[in-house]
Amino acid sequence: MKSLVTNVGRAQGPAGAPAAAPAPEGASWNQTHWLVLVFVLALLQPAETSFYLGELRLTIYRLILVCAVIPCLVKLFSGRIGRVNWCDGLLLAHVAWVFVALCVMEGPMTGLKTGGIYFVEAVGAYLMGRCYIRSSKSFASVAMLLCWVVILLAVETVPEAVTGKHFLKPGEGNVGRRMGLERAFGPFDHPILLGIFCANALGLSWYVLARDGRLRIGKIVRSLLICVSALMSMSSGAVSALVAQFTLIFWDYLTRRRRRRWLVLVLLFAAAYVLVACFSNRTPMTVALYYLTFNADTAYGRITIWDFGSVEVWRHPFFGIGMGSWEHPGWISDSIDNFWLATAMLYGLPAFLALAGAFLHVIIKVMRIRAPQAIIARCRMGWLTSMAGLIVAACTVFYWNALFVLLFFMLGCGVWLLEVRPGTQPAVAKKSRKRVVQRIEGPNV
Repeated sequence: MKSLVTNVGRAQGPAGAPAAAPAPEGASWNQTHWLVLVFVLALLQPAETSFYLGELRLTIYRLILVCAVIPCLVKLFSGRIGRVNWCDGLLLAHVAWVFVALCVMEGPMTGLKTGGIYFVEAVGAYLMGRCYIRSSKSFASVAMLLCWVVILLAVETVPEAVTGKHFLKPGEGNVGRRMGLERAFGPFDHPILLGIFCANALGLSWYVLARDGRLRIGKIVRSLLICVSALMSMSSGAVSALVAQFTLIFWDYLTRRRRRRWLVLVLLFAAAYVLVACFSNRTPMTVALYYLTFNADTAYGRITIWDFGSVEVWRHPFFGIGMGSWEHPGWISDSIDNFWLATAMLYGLPAFLALAGAFLHVIIKVMRIRAPQAIIARCRMGWLTSMAGLIVAACTVFYWNALFVLLFFMLGCGVWLLEVRPGTQPAVAKKSRKRVVQRIEGPNV
């Protein structure tokens, strides 16, 4: 009896031979928690729908996070969603250092206001995923929601890019044409945000919404629609996110029966880096940016930002520069088109190291999972691929507003995978497990 409970996924047939594998669990709308559904849809609300409470600007998703963050923290520290792990601790340490850095550099009042919003958006969005995405079914349902939202966005963004008329943001001016198309905004504050939000869905669609690893028409069409929706932004960030995800998808398919294949991929990238550094008159980062951007001017601007920004990091290593200005050539804007560099510049190296540590902890742990269930394997690859796109794109753009929140939400959505063991899922209740055993053994258990 005990072996059947712990090995439900390996039920035996009548002759003692392994029974046929159950059909993979699919995504279902009724597995999406209502709060997550409202939260994801709130990310699509234009900034024009925000309102002010005194000097504090509130968007719909901020209001949701303000109401949810304390109950979610109670769930975390009460143990109702598993033990507090390294990712939880590092993320809280990151936010605490951001708060301290802002108070030191900008004063207690500004630190309290800006640091408080940072806490609500970063920790609140992370805990939204951490608390309410607790199984393969709930993860698959969120993946389905995000993918369909992105596909439906194409209905608006394609005409917007072709005609140059911003239907959801009619007061927004054009930011330039690329390859004969206007850069679409969708409901977001900038085409960059639209592009990366849409590109994020590619890995989720390819793996989580697929029934198996075969190249089916539905999978290909769905992925193409997501790519079209992302590329209507004409954004280098969207291109880099898509390239990163397609690289992982191709490598996964090519080496699906090889051991240590991800270590081999890392070594190949390291070897490519060394070769470019040795035999090119440009740095590896310069070469990468030239191939991942739409034009040479964009690449050169990002390289200049990196050069001057790195100097600022080492000039202010502990508390950063706060909300102050940074030294840079006058021909580039104040925008820091690198989320990771901006974190180190604004809040100091401790804030960056804590944040990077939180991401690396979850990613490395999830990469080492060897769960036999097909749906968990697909969730694992879908989450890793999607996160790779977000992380790579963050090297070329700055994340703010809805995209900043999406980054932390996606991080929280992957933490349930850390608790997966062969034959188990963290959100399966004892009652449902008993029902599974009864279906295997019959009514007289």
